[in-house]
Amino acid sequence: MRVKEESYFKKIPAAPEPLIFKINRRVSFNEVDIMGIVWYGQYAIYFEQAQTELGRRYGLSFKDFFKTNLRAPIVKFHIDYYQPLYLDEEFTIQASYIWSEGAKLHIEYTVIKKDGAISTRG
Repeated sequence: MRVKEESYFKKIPAAPEPLIFKINRRVSFNEVDIMGIVWYGQYAIYFEQAQTELGRRYGLSFKDFFKTNLRAPIVKFHIDYYQPLYLDEEFTIQASYIWSEGAKLHIEYTVIKKDGAISTRG
C-alpha cells in the first residue's frame, strides 16, 4: 500500500524544525475488535497519548493550557490507515509539532509497527 509521504501541513521556509516525541506501546485487549484488530477509532486515542507526552515535554500540556485559560479546539482531524495493528503487537506513536506562524497547533502523527512499516498517519 502506498503511504502518503508529504506533510499534512505546509512547511514554512526557515521555520524551526518540528518538535518530535515518540512513545512505545503494545496493543491491549480492550483496544481490539472480535478479530483481534485494533478498532479504527482507537487511533485517535493513540494520537492523543503521543500529543499529551509531546506537550509535557515542551511546555504545551493540557494542564498548562487550563492554568492559563487557553483553549485549542480541534478544527480538522484526518487519519490515513495503511496497515492494521493486532492484539499484543508492539508499536511506536510519533507526534510532531509543526511550526505555524498563526495561533494554531499543527500536529502530525505516525503509528509505526515494530518492523518499521507505517500503520497509520494523521
